[in-house]
Amino acid sequence: MSDEFLTGLCDALRDTPAQRKFRRLRPMPVGCVLIQSPDMGWDDLRAHLRLMKQLGFTCLKQFLLLPGWDERRFMHMALDEGIIPWWYDDAGWEDISDALLDRLGIPRDTPIEALRMHPAWLAHQERVLRARIDRPAQPPLPNEREPARTQRAGRSRSRMSFPPPTHASIPGLFPNSSPGCNANMAVWMR
Repeated sequence: MSDEFLTGLCDALRDTPAQRKFRRLRPMPVGCVLIQSPDMGWDDLRAHLRLMKQLGFTCLKQFLLLPGWDERRFMHMALDEGIIPWWYDDAGWEDISDALLDRLGIPRDTPIEALRMHPAWLAHQERVLRARIDRPAQPPLPNEREPARTQRAGRSRSRMSFPPPTHASIPGLFPNSSPGCNANMAVWMR
């Protein structure tokens, strides 16, 4: 049988440690978004997380707390209720290795289905996730800071000197939408 869609080639080109980990774990995140309303307190948030778990959700795709609320406390609360506070769910677990399995006292030949339910494995992965929540905030990436300025011909210029796009400079940006929508999208793109 031929490989009509070149899946073997595509898989070989994308063969990375992360991809091998995902193929082994086969995570299936089932998440939802939690947006805190002004009348919700900590007990209400916990009740929502419990309801999510009862409904079969395994993770949060996103959450939005009111200004001034402690995100780390909320993320720990989510873990307490069995909800992973990131969209990638158990794909964020530490990778399976023989050394880790030996350290946890789990046989190396344990099938992945049994490993995902093993109490020692789950306790270790929860510790990993809690450590991720508690680690210090990272400084912003270079592209998130103010753009670097360069001196050229005696004047200051941004690295990218072309003008921002407008709806007039992008013909057919959204051909099936109204001109007002295109104009609003162009303003959003600036």
